Amino acid sequence: VRRSVDILHEHARNVFRTHETVLDYLDDRIAGMSWDEVSRSEELHRYLSSTVTRIREISSIWLIDEHGFHRSSSYKHPTPPMSVSDRDYFRALEQSDAGTVIGKPAIGKTTGTPFFSIARRRSGTSGKFEGVVSAAIDPSFFNEFYDDIIPEPSRAIVLVREDGSVLA
Repeated sequence: VRRSVDILHEHARNVFRTHETVLDYLDDRIAGMSWDEVSRSEELHRYLSSTVTRIREISSIWLIDEHGFHRSSSYKHPTPPMSVSDRDYFRALEQSDAGTVIGKPAIGKTTGTPFFSIARRRSGTSGKFEGVVSAAIDPSFFNEFYDDIIPEPSRAIVLVREDGSVLA
């Protein structure tokens, strides 16, 4: 049991580290770009899409302005300006620089698929809130891995946020 827990812990930590590294890189990549430039850049969209294709644990990437509207994504170009200002990760980052935030499980407003987000503030020179860089994880990524670790139907593995929300 201890060995299984260690494997599961290391797996989750690596997945979250991968997301944080991608978010850091994307934040650097869009530094100095206005939200209009981000929205118009087909090259940026292609880069986001290719990142999702290359990194299996990321299901989609979203660049969100300070008002909570999608401005670019790996999903579609141009990205429909859907508001996510009601999402817990957006509200947490809008209120303070909370570092990396893991959002509650939800259904994508654009994709209609289950996900939870790993997000951080977009860096800016002014120090004020300038939006969010977010990568989504499909819970099935973890579920499939868990099924391989413990395939017995009488047992379960659960990935839980600090507040008790079940992620996978």
